[in-house]
Amino acid sequence: MSETFRPVNSGLDITTSYSDIVLVREGAMSRLYRVSKAGKYLAIKTTKDNSAMQLAMLKREYELSITLNHYHLPHYYTYEENTPVGPGIVMEYIQGRNLSDFLAEKPTIDSRRRVFYQLMEAVAYIHKNGIIHNDLKPDNILITRSNDDVKLLDFGLSNTDAYYLTKNMGGTREYASPELLAQKDDLDARSDIYSIGKLMELIFPYNYRSYSSKCLRENPDNRWDNVDQLIRSWNKSSHPIYLIIIAIMVGIVAVMMFFVNEGTVDNAAQQELLDSLSVARSEVSEAQQRAQRAQQEAADAKNEAQLAQQQFDSIRNVQSLSEAERQQWELTKNEAVNEMKQALDHRYQLALDSIEKVPYGEFVFLILGSYVDDAVKIKSKHVSAATDETIASIISATFDNIQSANFNSIDKMAKSRPFISDLHDEIGLDAVKFYHSLLQKYLPYRKYDPSKDAPKKEND
Repeated sequence: MSETFRPVNSGLDITTSYSDIVLVREGAMSRLYRVSKAGKYLAIKTTKDNSAMQLAMLKREYELSITLNHYHLPHYYTYEENTPVGPGIVMEYIQGRNLSDFLAEKPTIDSRRRVFYQLMEAVAYIHKNGIIHNDLKPDNILITRSNDDVKLLDFGLSNTDAYYLTKNMGGTREYASPELLAQKDDLDARSDIYSIGKLMELIFPYNYRSYSSKCLRENPDNRWDNVDQLIRSWNKSSHPIYLIIIAIMVGIVAVMMFFVNEGTVDNAAQQELLDSLSVARSEVSEAQQRAQRAQQEAADAKNEAQLAQQQFDSIRNVQSLSEAERQQWELTKNEAVNEMKQALDHRYQLALDSIEKVPYGEFVFLILGSYVDDAVKIKSKHVSAATDETIASIISATFDNIQSANFNSIDKMAKSRPFISDLHDEIGLDAVKFYHSLLQKYLPYRKYDPSKDAPKKEND
């Protein structure tokens, strides 16, 4: 669906926070509005009817999105109950067109390859964060006007929501996997890989049939296991070094087979040729690994450059302020960041205090899970309270750095402790069962007391 701007009904209660509100996109269960705030464009995503189901889906998308940070995903700022257009997600506004409209412009094959590669990168990233998209289709793939970069939209549907959307709400069944249409409960990354295959056919109608056909196999076990596998194979097919390697291998084998078939070499010479082939294969394997490492380094460098550009844009916005405005902005920023850091540090110290009383690794992981849940809420609260998007981005980046160190610290503590499952002989089977019952109920650790916690015998 291309961008068609339509003024919002003037009967809405439009607050002073947002202005210039226009509808830019309407899907089966959501609407996207462009709004202006403090001279900047933002987007607000709302439900179509404010039903309990649609609101739950919207909130789930926000809760998943605030933990993500990738160039090919839009940036989500906050969830607000009382925007001028109803409860909604306030997010980055991206000027672009969907994939179908982009392809209608007849882009070059190189442009198509670039867009498809970026799409695979975005899907691989959300999969690594435990998220299955469940609704990959042209309408949910935005191509920016400025650089023809991919932005992946509307991710995080649960299996039930995706099935409902596809079956009942006018969703595009063409891109849904067989297991999604069959309402299977155990959908995984391979369901999205099927959708990628359908998109590959759309983007490359006359090319890459071997790749799309593997994505589109009926049995998920016969598809690529994950998107990284597909990316690695895709890179091999287009990297010049592999064409050279293949040519060398074919040449070696052809020469060997010629001499052996002609009977012009004795057994010792045949063995020497075989040994040479073995060495060549090892060298080919090492060359492939070097090429893969170089490709990964290039991808990492690209991501770092993109993040640096975002930081530069934020700094440029601040530098446009007057000296007095800049000083006030710095004060506001420092206060906001310090408040977030204090709240996060307080929650981290509470976790450490709890961990000191826990002797087993499983209970430390339980504390870690509770800490992460609360930390995400702290991030959401302080990002939402930021006075502008630059401060919100700084709070988010600062949080991510601190949270990464805190998470790794607690994770090491958990792994340094003994695990209950390894202590049957030392603490006894009854104690093991008792501790497992606490873990299953998400209850905090307390020491096993045989007089109170031992299972009762049948004749008691």
